[in-house]
Amino acid sequence: MERGDFERLIQTQPLLGLRLARLLTQRRRDIENKIENLVFKDVNSKLAELLIRLAPSSASTTRAAPWWPSRSRTRRWPTSSGRPARR
Repeated sequence: MERGDFERLIQTQPLLGLRLARLLTQRRRDIENKIENLVFKDVNSKLAELLIRLAPSSASTTRAAPWWPSRSRTRRWPTSSGRPARR
């Protein structure tokens, strides 16, 4: 798409321009955060931020995180005989 066509599209569709501006702003913010993490943070800080970012948002409102196995869902690993270990 040529520049003139793009400018006319934005002029005729102002909501499209607004959505594009929001998208570009979010992408820039994400890139700035990544660069900041790479340059200024130590390994422990990087790992902590990554874990927070990857954790489901509902984990803070529930008693246990849904991605962490609770006692009732843990698997009993087999013993050397091949049978599940007793509790």
